Amino acid sequence: MPELDQRQERWNRAADLARDIIDECRVQLMLKFRFLDLALWRMPAEAIHIQGRYPLATDGKTLFYEPYGLLARFEESFDELVRDYLHLVLHCVFRHPWDETHDRHDAWWLACDVMVESVAM
Repeated sequence: MPELDQRQERWNRAADLARDIIDECRVQLMLKFRFLDLALWRMPAEAIHIQGRYPLATDGKTLFYEPYGLLARFEESFDELVRDYLHLVLHCVFRHPWDETHDRHDAWWLACDVMVESVAM
């Protein structure tokens, strides 16, 4: 059982540190895009185990993050992590997660990604 406790303690520390990094991403974006202040801070952050390539995800209500993946992304490039967060928020601003009227979801999400990246640039 002590190994399980140590693993949980490591997870908790990683989750807390990752949440602090997310808050710093929000601050950096708010300094650049003050008009997005409500959107940047609206979603509470929740640490979960995310399978996949990206350490950030959302259902439009909650920001989900995988602590170890987010910390690795931070070590790789804080600027890219800030951009990842902006990308996620812009999808919500443009209401992409709630539009389910498309038959070809892959094509729809690709078009959404292109549009969001264009706005972010």
